[in-house]
Amino acid sequence: MAALPVGRLVLQQLLRVYIDIIMLRRGPQDLPASQFLMLSALLLYLASGLALFLTHVPTFAGASAELTVAVLIEAGFFLAMLAVAGKMLRARQTLSALWGSGALLTFAGLPLHIWMQAQPQEAAAAALPGLGLLLLLVLSLVVAGHILREALEIPLPAGILLVLAEFALSVFVSARLFGGSA
Repeated sequence: MAALPVGRLVLQQLLRVYIDIIMLRRGPQDLPASQFLMLSALLLYLASGLALFLTHVPTFAGASAELTVAVLIEAGFFLAMLAVAGKMLRARQTLSALWGSGALLTFAGLPLHIWMQAQPQEAAAAALPGLGLLLLLVLSLVVAGHILREALEIPLPAGILLVLAEFALSVFVSARLFGGSA
């Protein structure tokens, strides 16, 4: 068997770490505190988020605007939590973990979003993709709570509550800025 190029091996190792984070077996401390990794994870997160937003926002500009606001709120909230806890040295790893795992979960959920959009509004067939999306949302909240647990050294329920607070803030701000009910 031929040896893998170093870059490909590193990507495979990073992917394993992200999957382990999603499975709650590892945490942000298992990622390098690399600005390059954090920015790479952000780019993947933005790509996945844009693909997701385009499934329900009619224009590229609208989807980009909503995504930008959501990411700024998320980053600001989690950086504020790290600052309050005196753990700012963990910022790169925490954001890398949040954005990298978030990108993977978002890409995994895209087929469910597309399936859901293809169903008539009143169709009972929409229940199956809807249930899948609900489970994926719960998993995403738990994974982000787990990342905060590790980064802030707090219990998992406290991490999940912080993530729920950020989620509620993001939904509220987005509803105020872009319409819809909060």
